[in-house]
Amino acid sequence: MKKLLQHIALLLTALLSVACEVSIPFEQEGTPVDMSVNALFTPDTTVCVSVAKTLLPSISEYYSKEMISNACVELSVNGGQPQTLVYDDSTQTYTGDYRCRPNDNIRLNVTAEGLRPASCEITAPSQPKIEILSYEKRFSPFVPPAEYINDEGGSDTIIVCQLRISDIPDQTNYYRLKVRNISDYRPDINFFYATDIFTSSDMIFRDERLTVGTHYRPAYFSNVFDDQLFDGREHTFTVESRMRSGENPYMVIELQALSRDFFNYLKIMEVYDITDSDPFAESFSIPSNVTGGTGIVGTLVPDRHIIRLR
Repeated sequence: MKKLLQHIALLLTALLSVACEVSIPFEQEGTPVDMSVNALFTPDTTVCVSVAKTLLPSISEYYSKEMISNACVELSVNGGQPQTLVYDDSTQTYTGDYRCRPNDNIRLNVTAEGLRPASCEITAPSQPKIEILSYEKRFSPFVPPAEYINDEGGSDTIIVCQLRISDIPDQTNYYRLKVRNISDYRPDINFFYATDIFTSSDMIFRDERLTVGTHYRPAYFSNVFDDQLFDGREHTFTVESRMRSGENPYMVIELQALSRDFFNYLKIMEVYDITDSDPFAESFSIPSNVTGGTGIVGTLVPDRHIIRLR
């Protein structure tokens, strides 16, 4: 659990590093600006909230950030009694025993001396549903690309998997599909370490803004999508992923239902990844859903299936 919290903290740090890129008025160098509050609520982990204060640009860096260890972070769920979260020095986050559930209404209130109060209220998505209809193995020689320099886990076998999503009607749903191949499955495995690379020609994965491939994915491909093409219906599609070498290989199929703000954040970051080094790229704003501050507070609810690749 401690290691998983550390990984969640790393994710929150990544959120923090970009969620604070907002336009701010000129003031004296080093003057504190609003708090940055970042959190990702999931059923798999207990609550973990990052709180920092941002500073105006200094000579040596564009933004400096200072983690706040003495804030008051209150969490209330479905209008219930607020729970005060406790600061954890090892992860530099505020933690508690709450785990997100589908359709929970979550409210965060954060106060810290000398800074404006910050708050956010979000609702967790409904439970998603994905089914594995079939899968088969196909031979395909493994030729590691340059990015695989330190990865010798690829095999000569492609797994072709047919999946079906059952979309909830009368609401807009936001998804992220994860397809992870594991060389040697263990009950305590940390999925953060598992390879997440797959391809599909289905139109739900096409994003015209992603003109350059990144993170081992081809151009125009995104695993973050909404239900616009299959609203309220079942949708069947096929994905391909390379099996990992090992004595006990498994494949993990996970459909994550996302809150709208977290979906928008992920989509923006995909574009950011391919345009960050382009001086001629069109500028855009990093979204924030924190009132009185900056940052992203999101939720995801997964439907996970594990296949042993015999």
